[in-house]
Amino acid sequence: MKKQDHKELSIQVSSNLTLPVKLGLSVFWAAYFGIFTLTVLLSEMPRAFNLSPLAFKALAVLFYLVGLWVLYKTIWQLKRVEFMPAGFYVTDYFRHYKLGYGLIRSVKYYDFIVFKVMVLLLSQKTSVGRRIPLLVSRKRLRIFLNAHPDLSKQVDFSHVIAR
Repeated sequence: MKKQDHKELSIQVSSNLTLPVKLGLSVFWAAYFGIFTLTVLLSEMPRAFNLSPLAFKALAVLFYLVGLWVLYKTIWQLKRVEFMPAGFYVTDYFRHYKLGYGLIRSVKYYDFIVFKVMVLLLSQKTSVGRRIPLLVSRKRLRIFLNAHPDLSKQVDFSHVIAR
């Protein structure tokens, strides 16, 4: 089998941790705190933390709902992204979309010590929205950009790969 050149291949620039973080962490959090909330609701406790039982139960439900909302707005929005010479693929593991590099208006990068998040901000609304957040693999992004220096002229990734 002939070894293929990086110029012809698509390269996944999102981290392999995307799926375990998106599904594993979310399911674990929802199940653990769901069981905790259900236990609080079904238990008959006299007082907890100097609160009435009804207030404590309401706070437990509120904590669970706010946690689910935060998960939805952050982790559940992560996408898997592959770069190709002609464009890039975006998937949420259920639907797949091919977009062009001309749609990328700017790139933001956030370093959360354990996770490195890159957000592709698009110039117009697409099927995946205006923002594409992903856990980035800077090593694979660097490999792709070295093989396609013309893309670096279209979209500024310098602040992502420089760190």
